[in-house]
Amino acid sequence: MNRRVTPSKSEITADTLVDRLIEQWKAKVEKSKLAANTKRRYTEILELHLAPRIGKLTIGECTTQTLEATLEDISDEVGKPTAKLAKTCLSGMWTLASRYGASAGNIVKLLAAIKVEDKPVVAWSLDEVHSIRAGLHTDKRALANGIADLVDFLLATGCRIGEAMALRWKHFDLDSPKPTVLAEGTVIRVKDGGLIVQPHPKGGPNGKRRLLLPDWAVARLIARRDLLPHQPEDLVFPSALGTLRDPRNARKQMKRALDRIGVTDVPQNPHTARKTVGTTLSEDADGGQSDIGVAAAQLGNTEEVTRRHYVQRTHRGPDARNRFDAFALPEERNPTAQTD
Repeated sequence: MNRRVTPSKSEITADTLVDRLIEQWKAKVEKSKLAANTKRRYTEILELHLAPRIGKLTIGECTTQTLEATLEDISDEVGKPTAKLAKTCLSGMWTLASRYGASAGNIVKLLAAIKVEDKPVVAWSLDEVHSIRAGLHTDKRALANGIADLVDFLLATGCRIGEAMALRWKHFDLDSPKPTVLAEGTVIRVKDGGLIVQPHPKGGPNGKRRLLLPDWAVARLIARRDLLPHQPEDLVFPSALGTLRDPRNARKQMKRALDRIGVTDVPQNPHTARKTVGTTLSEDADGGQSDIGVAAAQLGNTEEVTRRHYVQRTHRGPDARNRFDAFALPEERNPTAQTD
């Protein structure tokens, strides 16, 4: 009967339990420069989905068939996006294992790709925006808890809700000829359950951006500033206790508010406001969507990400009629010159 060998704390071999490999890789993730939310999500994948399934196997017992079956189970039971993240974690773990000689190589690279189907982007129409804004500004609870002002701000900037929750009045310049806001952080929940401001947006330091504000939003923000404590370090959208507001709670409050005003047949999440901004700014003067660069700069994303995730397709081409003139026959190009 073979007896499993328990390696020393620092040793990783083919006989090492995957549980230990998980802990080793998790420690490296914690020391990395990954965003706090990414670290939290990886930890959830490791603890909730991988450790229970393969933690008691040794590294040597984990074949490509074993790992692929594990990912298929996660995909079926939880969903493809979670399985895809699990595969990312496994790849990191097996890179570490191969570095220590516990595996002949990163066998995760041999596994089948996990394809997650992109859902169509859905944005609010102009009529829906007007209905939502007008309705929220007649709802006493939405006015009292700041949801009306929050939705206005999201529609005026395309910011993520976590970025809005992180804003303090020092980030605004509302009294200049060209009023702006600086989006430079986001509220996240860390492992122990508390809320902190991550010092950069979701996309990393390059996602920081200063945005010009439309006049109607400036008027709303000045009115809000006049009603609230507004020292430079005071939060613009605080919780009822004046502390950092949980984006999850704000989402729930927004959904309840939209239910109250009867807006129930459209997406009710704040991210739809971001998609609405992306869709609106991508539209060019001819009704096409060639201004992706404008939308991307506003949202702090690349053009590829913006086109894929934040622009609702209109299926309408640009006005390029003059470029088709080259296909015309001579008599078609100058019909007025024809004679009887």
